[in-house]
Amino acid sequence: MIIPSLYLYFREIIFPKNSFSVKDILHFISPIVFFILLQLIKFDVLGNFDLSIISYILFTVFTFYVSSYIFFCFRLINREVWSKKKDLKIKSHLFYHWSKFLMLFLVLSTLRVIISLYLRIQGDNLVSDSDDLWVSAIIWLPIYFKILISPEILYGYNALNSIIQDGKISSLHFDFWDINSKNDLNNLQHIKLKEIVTPNIIDYITRIEKKRFCYETFKINSFTISDFARNLNIPTSHLIYLFKYHSKISFADFKKSIRIRQAIDHIESGYLNKNTIESLAQKVGFSTYTSFYTSFKEITGKSPRLYVKNINIY
Repeated sequence: MIIPSLYLYFREIIFPKNSFSVKDILHFISPIVFFILLQLIKFDVLGNFDLSIISYILFTVFTFYVSSYIFFCFRLINREVWSKKKDLKIKSHLFYHWSKFLMLFLVLSTLRVIISLYLRIQGDNLVSDSDDLWVSAIIWLPIYFKILISPEILYGYNALNSIIQDGKISSLHFDFWDINSKNDLNNLQHIKLKEIVTPNIIDYITRIEKKRFCYETFKINSFTISDFARNLNIPTSHLIYLFKYHSKISFADFKKSIRIRQAIDHIESGYLNKNTIESLAQKVGFSTYTSFYTSFKEITGKSPRLYVKNINIY
């Protein structure tokens, strides 16, 4: 079972699929048949058949079977990974070294099994328990430790990244982000941008959210999305795309939300004990009380005075 499983593992890492294919079960038919035949021999169900001939046939078939899968594994990895070392992305270099490591142990384990089976056949003891199980344990122990310290080689990069991304998404502070936007794109430039921006969405949003306390920056009325992009070290086109397709609010509304959050901080710290709401509006960057009032109620659901009143009650 291990040999076909490793082949499917390599294939899945290199060519990830979203679902299990029924055709993959075919890879396990031969090991199952081989196991059944061994049980028939073990319990002497085959009767008068010459067991030595059957043993040699099974040994030959098994050797050909495992050798074929090792060849398939080697061909797949060599073609898609080893021969493309210079073109691999950074995250794929770990798999480059891991695949060599795993192939070495796969070959060693296979040789051990083949030699062990051959010695058993020579001793007319094909199905007896072996005393060399500790050899397999020693061979595979480093692999288990490697998987523990590098889980991406077990999950596959797509699956592991999905788990990591879910954790990052749950830690976001704002609820207006639309990470998995399914908007149809009919603009060629936006289609090209999607390929570049999509892998970096969480990173971009994280950078944006880290700036949520940079109140002085957002107070400037002339502060544009281009200025913000330079501040974040993100291409302006990427930031425009992000707010257009992955945000439920515009950049202008984002600026307003930051200003209102600053206003709330001032209110909760007692700013209005000695100052007016009008001065608060100007302090956080609004040119008029009316625009401040409208934005405050839109974001908090309450007027500034009602919000202050509720705070005083509690």
